[in-house]
Amino acid sequence: MIFSTTEELVQHIDSVLRHVEKVYKIIAREIREKSNIVFLTSGWLKSPGCSSTIAFSLLRRADAYHTDLGFFTRYIAPYYEIRGENDLGLIVYDNPVEPWRGYIARHIKSLSLLGLRGIFIKSGRASTGKGEGSDTGNDFEVIEIPGDMDILLAHHILSLRAILEVSSERALSPRIARILDELRDLSPIIPSMIKEYGGVVKEIRTKIRDGVTLVATCVSRSFFEGLLLDGHGKFMIHDAQEFQESPGLEEHSMIVAYVDAERDLLPPSIITGRSTKLVLKTDPVISPIYFRLLSMITKISSTP
Repeated sequence: MIFSTTEELVQHIDSVLRHVEKVYKIIAREIREKSNIVFLTSGWLKSPGCSSTIAFSLLRRADAYHTDLGFFTRYIAPYYEIRGENDLGLIVYDNPVEPWRGYIARHIKSLSLLGLRGIFIKSGRASTGKGEGSDTGNDFEVIEIPGDMDILLAHHILSLRAILEVSSERALSPRIARILDELRDLSPIIPSMIKEYGGVVKEIRTKIRDGVTLVATCVSRSFFEGLLLDGHGKFMIHDAQEFQESPGLEEHSMIVAYVDAERDLLPPSIITGRSTKLVLKTDPVISPIYFRLLSMITKISSTP
C-alpha cells in the first residue's frame, strides 16, 4: 500500500487505532485471567512478541515469554502439564508472508489438539481457500485484522493497548498514563517525524537496495520488519545483543536502529562510528510503534 500524502497515512493510522479499540479487550482478558502468557511468532517477524514481553514489565509480572511458534509446538507444548483452566495463555501473531501463513495455521491446530488455548491475531490479507485461516482449532479465538490495515502496526498497538489496560487497573502510574495518552492519538506526531527523520529514512531505504548489514534491538526491529513487509527487499536483521563485528566490515555499510536507552547494548565502535543510525529518544515500551511508523513513512510517495 502506497500513501499519496501524509494525510492518507494519518487516516490509515486512525483506522487501525479505531479497530484496535474494538478488539483489544480480548487480549486484555487473556492477560488478566492467565497465570502465564507466551507470545508466539514465526519466521523473521519477531518484534510483536519480543516487544510485548518488554511492555509486560508494566504489570510487574515475570511470567510472560516470547518464543518461536514452531519451537514451542515441537519441544514445549507436548510435554507441558496444564495446571488448571487459567494456567497458560498463548498469543499467536500472524506473519502474512508465505510460507509462514500456512505454517502458522498448522501449528495452531496442533496446539489445540494438545488441549492448549489462546488467541490468534490474524491478517485478513490473502484469505483465499475454503475457510483458510479460520479453521484454527476451537480452542483458539481469532482476532482478524482487515486486509486493508497494516498488520504489523496492528500487532504492536493491539498488544500494548491490552497490556496498558490491565496494568492501569492495578496501578495507574504516571508512566502508564503518559504512554496511554500517546497511544490513543498517534496521528499528530507524523508531520514532525517526517521532518526530523525523513532524510535518514530515505538514506536507509536507498542503502538497503544496495546491500548493507542491518542491526536492530528488539524495540527497533519493527522498522526493518516493516520494510520487509512493504517489499523493500529481502535481507537479514541482526540482533544487536548477539551481533559481533567482523574484520573487513566497513562501518559505513551498516545501519543501526535503537532507542537512546539501549546504547549500552551495542559495541561502542558502532555507536561512535560512521554507520547510519536511526535513534529514537522515546520510552522503549511504545518505541516499536514509532519505529513502524517511520518505516511506513517510506510508503508516502511524496516523502522527500
